[in-house]
Amino acid sequence: MTIGARYGPPFQTLSLQSRLDTPAGVLLFLDTVEAGIHSGVYCKQHCHWLERALTEAEDEPVYLFLHHPPMEIGMPRLDQYRILRLGGSCGSRGGRE
Repeated sequence: MTIGARYGPPFQTLSLQSRLDTPAGVLLFLDTVEAGIHSGVYCKQHCHWLERALTEAEDEPVYLFLHHPPMEIGMPRLDQYRILRLGGSCGSRGGRE
């Protein structure tokens, strides 16, 4: 597993992103925690990291794990902590779903 340093600043010290290659595919772990708030954050740096990780995965199946739900999931206790702050877009992956 590679943590943070593989993708450089700002993730070397601020948050943990990681990738684990398995026989089933690539597991990507995206840290959406930000100090001082309880809901999740997906910022431009996260977006760039994710785009790079998806590009490197090429045609392998990818499984993405987030610390916070990216949308309401019908569980009020968790919905209040979903990703609420989006830091803008950073592009489009095109064919990757």
